[in-house]
Amino acid sequence: MKMNKLFAMAISATMLLSLTGCQTQQQETTSALTLMNKINSSTVVDGQKDMRIWYQIDPAQFTDRYSGTPGTFKTVVQEMNYFSDGNPQDNEADVSMTGILLKNVIKVDDSYAVSELTELNPTIGSDDDLTALCTKANSLNMPVLLTLDLGSISKNNSQFNAMIQLVSNLKEDEDPYVVDKILADEFFLEKDKEGQDCWTRIGQTPYYYMSLPNSDIPRINLDNQVWKQFIINAIEHYFSLGVTGFYIMDANNLVPNNEQKCADFLKWFDSICKERKPESVNLFSYSAWNDPLAEVPMYAADLGASGAEGYVAKAATGSISARELGNLIEQNSVRTQNMTAYFLGHDDGSMDLLRSEDRIAQYKMTLALELMLNSQVIINAGDEIGLTSDQSNFIVSAIEDDSSSSDDAKNEDSQSEAESDAAKLKFGTVKQQREDGNSILNFVLQAIRLRDSYDSITRANLTVSQELSTDQVLVLARYGNDSQTVLVYNLSNTQQEVDLSTVTISGLPAELGGVLLTGDQEIQLENNKLTLPAYSMALLK
Repeated sequence: MKMNKLFAMAISATMLLSLTGCQTQQQETTSALTLMNKINSSTVVDGQKDMRIWYQIDPAQFTDRYSGTPGTFKTVVQEMNYFSDGNPQDNEADVSMTGILLKNVIKVDDSYAVSELTELNPTIGSDDDLTALCTKANSLNMPVLLTLDLGSISKNNSQFNAMIQLVSNLKEDEDPYVVDKILADEFFLEKDKEGQDCWTRIGQTPYYYMSLPNSDIPRINLDNQVWKQFIINAIEHYFSLGVTGFYIMDANNLVPNNEQKCADFLKWFDSICKERKPESVNLFSYSAWNDPLAEVPMYAADLGASGAEGYVAKAATGSISARELGNLIEQNSVRTQNMTAYFLGHDDGSMDLLRSEDRIAQYKMTLALELMLNSQVIINAGDEIGLTSDQSNFIVSAIEDDSSSSDDAKNEDSQSEAESDAAKLKFGTVKQQREDGNSILNFVLQAIRLRDSYDSITRANLTVSQELSTDQVLVLARYGNDSQTVLVYNLSNTQQEVDLSTVTISGLPAELGGVLLTGDQEIQLENNKLTLPAYSMALLK
């Protein structure tokens, strides 16, 4: 009997130690992800909406996982299931992208000027390859947009060479606009511009053509009917290959020194697209807003918001106040009639400043602002895992599944190179980040899940609460007809409290509908007092 009691006591002690160990392990594994999963919706309301998250891709960076050679349209297709598996309810194996934006795919010369609008870069692939990419993407509910650089053309272009020939063959006192008005009008020609920026002399003639700043790349006259027909041909050509729409870079530079003509061209461009494909989606970016741009029925991206020097990142890092950011965002929403688009990255690679261990929370909050406050969002490939600009070619190494089937198909050199690239990744591979509850990837996936769970996030008008917003806290209401939410951001490195006693949603007191966290502290809402840990966001419903 005594032995039985001793045995029972030993078992009880063992069980107690085991339970204590489990509790300790559970406490140790508490992460931002476990806390977000407790509150955030697991049901996507409208994962196939037309307000999309576009994955911006330079195909050359999607290296062939078997040979390690530069990427093509075909290698993008090989990796496409990572972008989306077509099921918005499940992101276990993909990153829930809902569109693709292709860049650097049209043929350019040594000065990176477009040669012909309908010619693809042959090292990236053929028309048939682009068609195959679009077919695959569309089957996964990811329409494809193509980046177009308009307003200038390569000196190798046939029209430009014809114009040079025209001017070079002029007799004394002949006027090119008299000899061949249509050809001369395709460009901007004037006499006696010596020493003036943006004008390049044509041989030894007295004529100059307008060129890009600090360059001899010729500008084209987008008001000219010949160029308009070339552009129509390009639109129809790419539509025939399966492209859904286009991104027009920096609209301010389309027509020099004429804001109205820039806007008129964009309106014309969009109308041509919609006539031929009513479901087409078109975006443009601008470096400086002007009133005529409000007339353009396209989604507009403010380049002043992008990059580490953009006002979104500045607010996340404390360079400007949260309230000031809110005012800028609301202003942008009003003037674009809520047709906003946003690029997180910038060509200068400045976002690398936030992709560091000591600033990762600020980087995540920049992502949260981007994803939750804009209709169309453009994420550069690798943004979702924190790839720096010098690691952009490592994207395939980062998403590599390391399955035995793919290993068998690889040669030893390419496999070793891929493993070496993966080891250089600052924040780990996709697989490693999925297993890390505090990773950038899991934060992004939670933000996308919230965005797709509340229709007001992308469609409703945006209003800043001047009463509740402070230097550290941004409070934004998004009230639509069928969905109403309030977003509360803590953009500081300390805990903040917000009194919600004056906040009602659909006539009822606010309740917690979702959270985005950068650490292991919870957001709490008790007795109308919202407590937010450092660098966090609460969605109220």
